[in-house]
Amino acid sequence: MAVEQAIVQQDLSKGTNLATSPYAIGRQQSLILTNFLLSEHASLTVRDGTISRTTAPDTRPIIKLYDFIHPDGTITQLAIVLGDATNNQLYNRGTVPWTLIGTLGTQEVLPDILTFVGKALIINGYETPYQLTPALVLSHLTDVPTTGSVPPGAKHHALHQGFYWVWNTAAVSGSGTQAALTTAFATPDANVILKAKTPGTGGNAITIEFADDGPSTPFSISVVGTAITFHLVTDGGGVITLSGQGIIDGIPSSPEALALIGGTLAPGNDGTGVVSAMAPTNLSGGSGSTASLYDGPSSLRSSDLNDPNAWPLANQIFIDKDDGDVGNGMAQFTIAESGISPTTTQILFKYNAAYQMIGVFGSTNPAFAIQRVKSDMGCVAPRTIRFAPGFGILRLSNRGVALFNGVDDTLISEEIRPLIFGDQTFTGIDFNFIDRCQAEVVPNPPLYLLFCPVQGAALTRVFCYDLVRKAWTVLQYATSVATIQTIRNPNQLPQVLLGDYDQGQVREIFRAAAGASGTDDGVPIQWSARLRPVSAPSPQQLAYFARAILKLFEVDAGQKITWSVLFGPITTAHPAHKNGTVTIPVNVPAVIAVGGYGAAPYGGPPYGGGAGSGPSSEVDVTLGLGLIGTNARLAVSGQGHAVIRGVEFHVVPKPLGRPSVYV
Repeated sequence: MAVEQAIVQQDLSKGTNLATSPYAIGRQQSLILTNFLLSEHASLTVRDGTISRTTAPDTRPIIKLYDFIHPDGTITQLAIVLGDATNNQLYNRGTVPWTLIGTLGTQEVLPDILTFVGKALIINGYETPYQLTPALVLSHLTDVPTTGSVPPGAKHHALHQGFYWVWNTAAVSGSGTQAALTTAFATPDANVILKAKTPGTGGNAITIEFADDGPSTPFSISVVGTAITFHLVTDGGGVITLSGQGIIDGIPSSPEALALIGGTLAPGNDGTGVVSAMAPTNLSGGSGSTASLYDGPSSLRSSDLNDPNAWPLANQIFIDKDDGDVGNGMAQFTIAESGISPTTTQILFKYNAAYQMIGVFGSTNPAFAIQRVKSDMGCVAPRTIRFAPGFGILRLSNRGVALFNGVDDTLISEEIRPLIFGDQTFTGIDFNFIDRCQAEVVPNPPLYLLFCPVQGAALTRVFCYDLVRKAWTVLQYATSVATIQTIRNPNQLPQVLLGDYDQGQVREIFRAAAGASGTDDGVPIQWSARLRPVSAPSPQQLAYFARAILKLFEVDAGQKITWSVLFGPITTAHPAHKNGTVTIPVNVPAVIAVGGYGAAPYGGPPYGGGAGSGPSSEVDVTLGLGLIGTNARLAVSGQGHAVIRGVEFHVVPKPLGRPSVYV
């Protein structure tokens, strides 16, 4: 006679697997886990909830959160809100209500902020990057020396080896002709050439005027739009004394003029001759692209050392220029080999390629070099690029989530592929808005969180990769998300913040100790688990499934657990199944009052203090089945906090036979 036997699923630590036959997935895996973490190894723990921390002036998407740490240690909490009727707006979110710092120049959906030389540097798409001082004065970067050209834009930026780097600096590569004006003064050696900084027809709109404003006039330049006026130096008698070289040397005194034009002496002129007044005259000859010769979607540039306002022309390179691809993010990675000093490299991504950069412009030890990584996995979402210490650089690629460890580039998301790309069962993420995806590395527990859109630009599906267990679960929050940011301030635990897409809130996650356990700002967390199917001895042979016992921890009396078991094989239109709802009879807290721990050596509660406390026991919930089938698939769901520590099926195998016959 067959004997009842137990089939135990006690270790659930390997997360979701939707890409493998359910009968072949690992013994520690499940079909799909929603709103669970693997932080208690081998168990399933419902994720922490959200706590609202501050409210924006309106409900537009909050697309960037950042804490600007000033040189004196004070902190300004920044936020960028996506433009609607206006361009993006930069706020101080540390005041109530938020204080507007400034309106940026575009409606870029992926702005970014970092801190360098005591300033917050802000990129906002294809416009000149910004700098924010500790006094909260916002302005564009400028190129102080006359030898360079400030980038006209930047989709991505980074700090590397004391230099400020920008990548993908214009929509198209510069290949046009720069508009120019050559003066025709009768005075020998006075003529100059004034040339538009940016190639293309736009330079033809620039006008130059040399104005004689009367006696005792000092030199100055005024700019209104594209109209540039040089106010010429005169003596007390009203005689012009400014030379051609003086015109060239004077251009840097006006950042507005310097952004538009550069100047050189005309051939055959040494610059000693005195210029004359000249009516407004247009530059001419500009044609083709409007991008700078030093910029484009494949352009990588860096500032001078420790100076974001100095941009030497030599600090620029095109990486596989005009290959149909664009720069799409960058990160730093440190290579350490035995007996060799660690070397920090910069990894540059395009959509379909990755490059490893060693050194900096002009360096010889190590020599500056850029080499393509042996992989066709680039990056399709630049704000998903994150460095996880001890693991490497993670990002969303054209094949899924990839991990680059400095040598190998490995795909790590095969188990959740149907949820990324979709199939006949699951809807994939919305690739029309794939660039909006964002990610963060969470320190406690160690996770890589990837937020993705499913329908439209709002981020509603979260892929959670446990860096220790190397396993995936799926998270869903009660509100749509526009951005995620880990805030790391001195002498504080890291904060993980979410910016709402359409509710105007900044919310903190992973703070159960602060009251975020079980709810998203008061909305109970909905969780579900579809566990690995069980059979005895194989999924082709019949067995009698008597019951299942679910072991639960950290649940409350009255909490309801809904369950369903589907049995195979299908012999009618409706497969055999059992379902029900169980009400938890008692509180099963994380700790109960017991003696034995005391106040030392563990400190305060739950391990010390007062009467002492200790870890609680669990509750075992029995699910009555009583059906015959070849396999059984358990799905459980509920709301609020809970920990699942395993499930056990009691099964009696049947004699070998044909479970169903079709003729």
